[in-house]
Amino acid sequence: MIRLWRLADGAPLGGWRAHPGGVHGLLFDASGERLLSAGYDGSIMRWDLRGQPLQRVAGLPPVTAFAAADDLVVSGHRDGKLRWW
Repeated sequence: MIRLWRLADGAPLGGWRAHPGGVHGLLFDASGERLLSAGYDGSIMRWDLRGQPLQRVAGLPPVTAFAAADDLVVSGHRDGKLRWW
């Protein structure tokens, strides 16, 4: 489950079920207007801030780590491999 709150006053902005398994990574894009999530279900998703899916990469081994480096995203997987996006 992904939930967003406004930092200034703690007001909830919304939430949605992102992956059927656990969410193992969450990043805002450079604009701050979209989110990337990575799940143990082996998918990486791009979302708008209302929870609408914009893009999905599926069929990967379960994601166990997720990080950004400059304009690249790196995912670590249960099979021991790293993937650059």
